[in-house]
Amino acid sequence: MKLHAVRACILLYASIVLPVPHALIAEVDGMRDVLRDGDSVYIRDVRSGRVLGQHETVQVPAASLIKLFVMVESFKAFRDGRIQREEYHSVSRQDMVGGAGHLQHGGEGRQISWLDLVRCMIQDSDNTATNILIRMLGMAAVNQTALQLGCHSTVLARFMMDTAAVRRGIDNLTTARDVGRLLALLHAGSCVDRESDREMVGLLAGQSVPHKLGAGLPGVAKIVHKTGEIALRGMERIESDAGIIAGPGGEIVMVVISRGSDADVQRIRTMGRRAWDLFGLGSPVPGD
Repeated sequence: MKLHAVRACILLYASIVLPVPHALIAEVDGMRDVLRDGDSVYIRDVRSGRVLGQHETVQVPAASLIKLFVMVESFKAFRDGRIQREEYHSVSRQDMVGGAGHLQHGGEGRQISWLDLVRCMIQDSDNTATNILIRMLGMAAVNQTALQLGCHSTVLARFMMDTAAVRRGIDNLTTARDVGRLLALLHAGSCVDRESDREMVGLLAGQSVPHKLGAGLPGVAKIVHKTGEIALRGMERIESDAGIIAGPGGEIVMVVISRGSDADVQRIRTMGRRAWDLFGLGSPVPGD
């Protein structure tokens, strides 16, 4: 099958599984006061399929949300035998980069399994672990998997902390809808396979920085998610969080990518709580 035909099939599949948003969150009283024009937002009710969004198809810098796609490709490699998950990688000085994560601190010569590298990448947002995985997997493989999953606006184009690439106009890109689609497929067990998807959701449940979407939720709420941010000199500020929020009244997939001077953690917290209330996640559905 020719490439353009493959793309057409993927896009058709995407439109069937996840309906195109039919309303802007800004039109909903519960969200209007916290939204800014630099916010890309995607919310999907898992039960009904109802979708709300603002700028959800606009391609934006992915920051650490790109690590979700690296995780999926890693689990595909585990499944296919390209990488043995319990084999070890020896961390070298050349592997180490700054930013988030602990492997850069005294990690030289450390033996760490490929599965634990994925865990560090997701739960600690470790940039060193991420770059090791990208080198092993290859950017092309990650991008091909994103395309196959219908996430056709997502591109892995540089390593973590490669500010020189960013200055040349090269960056990792995604959309709120692409990230939401990936999370919905994981939730449904339709991403790699049910066992792998369940394990990946488990990794997301161990997020070590739960201070964004989950911070304003009531105690009964459960959230599995991945945060991201860029706050480096000379780069556009990004604050993001993407996850699955569950309560007695249902579940939603929610992605917020906030850009520019208005990017603010507190607003993301507020959006998480507003979505909880808007979709009635705290109220059990009669008959359940």
